[in-house]
Amino acid sequence: MLVFGPDWCAAWCAVLNTDPAYAEAASTWEGAVVLVAEGDGAARTGAWLDLHHGSCREARPAAPADEVAARFVLTATPAVWRQVLGGALAPLMGVMLGKIRLAKGGLTELLPYVGAAKLMVEMAGRVPAAFPDDWP
Repeated sequence: MLVFGPDWCAAWCAVLNTDPAYAEAASTWEGAVVLVAEGDGAARTGAWLDLHHGSCREARPAAPADEVAARFVLTATPAVWRQVLGGALAPLMGVMLGKIRLAKGGLTELLPYVGAAKLMVEMAGRVPAAFPDDWP
């Protein structure tokens, strides 16, 4: 499955919905999040997740309008997303180091969801993934 592709996004959503630790950590999370990969010569791509009180209601490739509507938009290069999805870089650490840009939403708004975000990314790593040919 291609990372950020429709099947990968749907599988990620399904994995999120089976994990009780995620449900607990994200019990107050309400709103969509978009992860965007851009730069490094790769085509811009992303994933949109509709998160609601510990469940993923839907996930799919992100459209430009999703970035306007989402509560949080996180942007990084494909190389950084490889690190994050591979478990080598925690999402909050990526934000703190400037490797991941919080393009929408504030860091203080995101801090209460750090545990949920960590689990969310950890579970993304459980989904079999192929990276686009243009990702470094």
